[in-house]
Amino acid sequence: MGRDLPNAEGQNDGLLAFSLPVPHGERNGKLGTVMMTRIEDADTVFVHASDIQLLDSEAVSLILAWRPDIVLVGGPPLYLRWLSSKRRWGAWRNARQLARHVDTLILDHHLLRCEEGLTWLDRLSSETGHRVICAADFMGRPRCLLEARRE
Repeated sequence: MGRDLPNAEGQNDGLLAFSLPVPHGERNGKLGTVMMTRIEDADTVFVHASDIQLLDSEAVSLILAWRPDIVLVGGPPLYLRWLSSKRRWGAWRNARQLARHVDTLILDHHLLRCEEGLTWLDRLSSETGHRVICAADFMGRPRCLLEARRE
């Protein structure tokens, strides 16, 4: 207890790298920022980009610059009314760009809080011809959209 951990923002030690803060959703939004993580293991690069919601193209460009094999990213919150068709299209373009440049794109979190998210996920996979899945698929588990199906 009482350990002081160094700030990891923007740090890179070879096998682990941490982004500078990126938008939690849209750039200049009110949701603050998050940090993305790159983990390298032997012949695989994994990037965890939780909560970026695919709404900021600069965050997506940083992911691609890290040259990952597998990316786990929080998809767009399709269930929220403020997500306009323009924002949805931007998220779609960003997701499509990621899907075309990585071996496996895992989209989850906000995206699967509604049934429409599954359609979005499957359509992206079909359109790009690449492996676009949710976390349950990646783990070989059934898809259980608990938040989308609760009353």
